[in-house]
Amino acid sequence: TNKGKYSLFQLLVTDNFGRGRPVLFAWTRKEFKRDVVWILDCFRQIMEDTSKTESFIMDCAQAEIAAVKLTHRQAHIVLCSFHVCRAFCRKLTM
Repeated sequence: TNKGKYSLFQLLVTDNFGRGRPVLFAWTRKEFKRDVVWILDCFRQIMEDTSKTESFIMDCAQAEIAAVKLTHRQAHIVLCSFHVCRAFCRKLTM
């Protein structure tokens, strides 16, 4: 989140050599499911086909998880261990 309270949505892909490559950046005012669906639909239009997407690694944001389940039903969702641990620690210290 920046000073304007916009969140950065970043999409990376892994190439055939296992290296991550950033392919999409999008600013969102709110992290709502409809906004993430729109971003993923735009990405699908740009790439013409994202049906072979095997997995998404993401933080534990429910809107992102719901959007991926809607737009890429066949893909596996893997939660990022860093973000899960950070969220867990924040809950412990509340």
